[in-house]
Amino acid sequence: MKFLSCFSNTDFRWQLYKRLELLPDSVSHANRTDARFTFGLSWAWRQLIELLVAELVAENRIDEYLDRCWALDASNNQNPSTNNLKQLWALMD
Repeated sequence: MKFLSCFSNTDFRWQLYKRLELLPDSVSHANRTDARFTFGLSWAWRQLIELLVAELVAENRIDEYLDRCWALDASNNQNPSTNNLKQLWALMD
């Protein structure tokens, strides 16, 4: 059984990735020495993405709520004798 060191395993993965992504041989493997700098950068990037996703989800909820309100308002114009409880239920749904 052949045991691979961490470096050769990483090198094997890089070579496989390069072959699958059709990267030219001129593209070199990223150095591990930059990992300390990129750790803080990647953490900040993840935090920014999480905040933007949360904002997008909240905005989509508001848009869906407004769409339901406008649809309910349009249906009320056609049938003004609807029950208020039904209107509330439709908005909450």
